[in-house]
Amino acid sequence: MSVKPEIYTAVLEELNNKAFTNTPLIVSIMGGVDVKTLEREVAVKGYISKRGLVRLMPNLPVTICSGASIMCCSAYLQQNKIDLMKCVMQHVGICLVISEKSFDAATAVAGCGPAFVFMAIEALSDGGVLGGVDRTTSMKLAAQTVMGAARMILEVSQHPATLKDDVCSAGGSTIYGVKELEKNGLRSALIEAVHASTKRCSGQV
Repeated sequence: MSVKPEIYTAVLEELNNKAFTNTPLIVSIMGGVDVKTLEREVAVKGYISKRGLVRLMPNLPVTICSGASIMCCSAYLQQNKIDLMKCVMQHVGICLVISEKSFDAATAVAGCGPAFVFMAIEALSDGGVLGGVDRTTSMKLAAQTVMGAARMILEVSQHPATLKDDVCSAGGSTIYGVKELEKNGLRSALIEAVHASTKRCSGQV
């Protein structure tokens, strides 16, 4: 099910009461619609709850097979179906099975996070342009730098703080830049962005 969450009840109302009778598995990518609510709604349309269902949230980079998807499942879902869904989604990136109680926060990190990173890349590029680098070169350098830094976290298995310290030589140019980021609240801004997106995902705002 991939309709907008605000209209899914209207869409279901248009279906007859046997619409899902022969459906082997329902997978929902609707934000903010929890498993129990979805189970209740589709049961009215003939879906057998013991078949289980999946709540899935892919992110934009799945379009280039570099996505970070999350999924949670109903209690009835069999392990072979969970493994099948993971296998499918791992063709377009990583897929992590998490508890539903952390689904909204994980959606904010993985689903909304690309927009935050795009803004960071744009800002890095702007900084390069300010210093005299042409736009095309600066954008390529910024994007590659972010990609390389992300790969190091995933592949080297070191904490980001340790890797940051490795770049910051004593009295060097990097620590001066880090000082400005701290002064201007980079960490707090990102934390608050994820927190705000989490609240929106859960319907609190």
